[in-house]
Amino acid sequence: SSTESFRGTFNGNGFVISNLTIDRPGVSTLGLFQIISGAGEVLDLTLSEVSIKGSAAVGGIVGRLSQDSDIGGIKGCKVSGIVDVGDGRSVGGIAGIISGISTVEEDVRVENSSFRGLVVGNLNVGGLVGENDGSTIKGSGSDGEVEVETQGDLLKASASRVGGLVGSNGGTIKGSRSSITIVPDSIELVGGLVGLNGGLITKSYSTGDVSGSSAVGGLAGRNADNSDSRIVESWSSSAVSGDKETGGLVGANGGLVDKSYASGSVSGSQRVGGLVGINEDVSSASVSESYAVGNVSGNEDVAGLIGINDGESSSNFWDTESTGQDSGVGEGVFEGVTGLTTSEMQGGSAEQNMEGFDFQNTWNTVMNGYPALQWEE
Repeated sequence: SSTESFRGTFNGNGFVISNLTIDRPGVSTLGLFQIISGAGEVLDLTLSEVSIKGSAAVGGIVGRLSQDSDIGGIKGCKVSGIVDVGDGRSVGGIAGIISGISTVEEDVRVENSSFRGLVVGNLNVGGLVGENDGSTIKGSGSDGEVEVETQGDLLKASASRVGGLVGSNGGTIKGSRSSITIVPDSIELVGGLVGLNGGLITKSYSTGDVSGSSAVGGLAGRNADNSDSRIVESWSSSAVSGDKETGGLVGANGGLVDKSYASGSVSGSQRVGGLVGINEDVSSASVSESYAVGNVSGNEDVAGLIGINDGESSSNFWDTESTGQDSGVGEGVFEGVTGLTTSEMQGGSAEQNMEGFDFQNTWNTVMNGYPALQWEE
């Protein structure tokens, strides 16, 4: 119930629950389970074509997953259908809110789970999880993925913090991906994977189209201004469109962006970059060992790599031909940003020309293609 949490084990054993319907638009904390805590876990279960309507903290499997030191969570589960809170907050295809501190890497709360369908909400809206407060979401222990697919469906929201995988992330996202399409109604903090990131995103990617008003990014709408906000070894091929602070990977960056790239098209009005819309004037803002190659267009402070660069930057590159931009920075610091032609960034030429890239431990050259992260293979 909303006051008594589930602490046991529910093992679906590969079976399917079809057409689960919950129609309680005035009630918060809803799902197959309302609250799971302690070592409570749901394993190996498929929910097919759900229709769940509530007011806040709503997910297909659980409304709120709240755990501290005990190991539990949602493992090997799949959900398809519609999860809807209307103008409410904290909604996800799997879980509305997950919380709990992961003390070691093995403390994974959501693992090898996926959602396909439509998620509707207003604040903290995610294809998989609405709000991640300190927990870990991981593809699997080896090479699995957290997968968000739409197959023609859309994720919609009307306010802020909207992501294809997680609306607001304060934990860890590892080995995960989103291909969901985000079609908002003039909103801010929109990302193909995460709307607002205040934690770690690593070895993850996004491919779905993204649009919004401000702080719009192919992977993350905003990477918050603190040392905990990190995007490492990740990429986006999402087509991104926005108004202000629009980037192929990150719209607004106040944290660390490292060893990452963007290859999708980017269009906006102000502060538009192939990789980052704005790299903010804070001590934690840094962009390093990254590149952008998608077409970039806009009106003011538009550049191949970073629209406005007021933070740190080193060993970054943009393709002067494919981006259609002669400058890597629209305004601010030009140091650490280098333009190369397509041929100079592809194949074996990349290793010769992209100084500062670690082709021993992080990157691989690709025949007739741009460098790829080694984990992609």
